[in-house]
Amino acid sequence: MQFRTEVEPQKCDFSLDYSSKTLFMGSCFSDVVGAKMRELLFDAVVNPFGVLFNPSSISMLLWRSLKSDLFCENDFCKSPQGFFSFFLHSDFTEPVLERSVEKANSALALVKNFILNGSVLVLTLGSANVFELKDSGKVVANCHRENADLFNERMLSIDEIVGEYKTLLNEIHHLNSNLKVVFTVSPIRHLKFGAHKNNMSKSILLLAVERLCKETDFVHYFESFEIMMDELRDYRFYDEDMVHPSEMAKEYIFEKFSHTFFSQQTLSLLPLAKKISQRKRHRLKNPESPESLSFLEETENMELHFRSALRNLFTF
Repeated sequence: MQFRTEVEPQKCDFSLDYSSKTLFMGSCFSDVVGAKMRELLFDAVVNPFGVLFNPSSISMLLWRSLKSDLFCENDFCKSPQGFFSFFLHSDFTEPVLERSVEKANSALALVKNFILNGSVLVLTLGSANVFELKDSGKVVANCHRENADLFNERMLSIDEIVGEYKTLLNEIHHLNSNLKVVFTVSPIRHLKFGAHKNNMSKSILLLAVERLCKETDFVHYFESFEIMMDELRDYRFYDEDMVHPSEMAKEYIFEKFSHTFFSQQTLSLLPLAKKISQRKRHRLKNPESPESLSFLEETENMELHFRSALRNLFTF
């Protein structure tokens, strides 16, 4: 794709390759980039706690993971849809309470294991606007369409975000000094409270991340927000809701992400990885036919070739 280039993301002192273990957490933009990584056969964990928009909720769940601060039945409420937690996405809502608790604690264990053994943590911040429970003052990850009278709404400050994350990032670095952290600010606009408030929110996130990058040498920034705002300004790069990026925009931003973080050896393997992934998603009308069996054999041979190339390039 050829567009006018105005944003050139800064290269980091590390690169992602097929030996890297990557965790994506945050807004639905994490889902977009993380899903593309998995399609290309990378070892990637994508939003294990579901979509999270505000920095405080992401930080809280990372802390709970680090401390093995398990969820219990008291962390969940009952609604007609099932048992839910204000600190988790609706993906964890289940008709049986024990199932909700089990899913939440499995996610905590998964994230703790990643922090201890992973390579790159990618955090996508969506909004500095938060809702707090009036009875406890705790920031919620999701209001679950409960009565608005239960919440106070406010904007996080730059100092709050920086203070919270500096302590968290130092603890993560203490546990795994090899882990790199990449922040990005979601280009998806949150217009519930108006365009001006959305711009204030994004500005707070950008300034907070800038300070964290300057004050912490293992923290980096990827300009997804700037690419969308400054390069892909035309509305053909937006979905029908005029808020979310279109498929073309997602592909373009991921292409920028790839050339920012992937090594040249890794980039050379992407076409084969993409082809394998497409073939594995292909639905065979008659799996027992000679044509289908030949297709499956060719796909298996491609995978063997891909794995062989990985063994030659990377040490796992």
